Amino acid sequence: MFMVFKPRQHSLPILLACAAASVVLGAADVHTVPPKADLEALVAQLRGDDPEARDAATKALGEHALELWDKLLPLAGGDEPEVRARVRSAMTRAAVGRIPAWIKDAEKDLYNQEKFRHDFRAAVLQPVLCEEEKALKAKLAELERAEAGADEARRAELAEEKKRLSAEASGARNAAYERLRAAYLKREAAERKETLRLRTRLFQLYQLRADREVTLAFRPDMQAAYDPKLLPFEKRLGLTVCYECLDETFAQAMARIGAWAGIEIVIAPEVSEEKRIRALADQRVTEQDVRSLAAGLAAVLELDCRVDAEAQRITILPRGR
Repeated sequence: MFMVFKPRQHSLPILLACAAASVVLGAADVHTVPPKADLEALVAQLRGDDPEARDAATKALGEHALELWDKLLPLAGGDEPEVRARVRSAMTRAAVGRIPAWIKDAEKDLYNQEKFRHDFRAAVLQPVLCEEEKALKAKLAELERAEAGADEARRAELAEEKKRLSAEASGARNAAYERLRAAYLKREAAERKETLRLRTRLFQLYQLRADREVTLAFRPDMQAAYDPKLLPFEKRLGLTVCYECLDETFAQAMARIGAWAGIEIVIAPEVSEEKRIRALADQRVTEQDVRSLAAGLAAVLELDCRVDAEAQRITILPRGR
């Protein structure tokens, strides 16, 4: 069994002992774990007969796959089934291990983008009195104190005055809310497209985290940041897109969907000038995969959506073509 000890203050003696021994205990033998930079020794263990030694080497490669990435690429595509499978597994584990950090950053970006929403909800749930309403509430309090020592006729007058002031206070509160709501809706309209883009990115990262297949291996570019264009075409077709019509034409909507999934979506020339293509894509979908979304929007306009895996694009064209 291959054991990894993560540094902690209280475990220093254990770490020193392990470093001195530099061993991994097997069922019947003691297997030396090569240093992290000793790729040849690790690969030799992958080719060996001892399954526990192979497991130990696979785990060690997974921990250092990013730094050894370029050297592992030939092995991941080589003709040795055991080595190829284990190297791919190590590379995938290392690449997938980057996703939590990307998710954390994406969640932070989306929260900051939508902070105005949170502020609006907080203001509605915990209303703060506007200055006009505060003044009216203070006058109401004065009237209530005056009622205590007033005669019956005066109390009747004060009751009418309180009723009027209460209505004014309610009106002031409603007016303040409408101003708040108008500002919120204006901001929401301005930020909607960017919010959908960030939400799309976050949901796609959730997908990759749950996927656990070889989606990130063999692409060193994916080490630094997530880019859907670096995924295999079939994976891109299944990516989630958050779509809403934002006063866009069908062609503009298709371009935005394609950009967010790393897929080229082409409108065939014979339909590109039709009115229905230039009409607003008045549809609203919360989350849907790219293939289904493109096909669904095309079907609304009685068009076909053709997926070309060889050219790695989606084409919108007349039905039956």
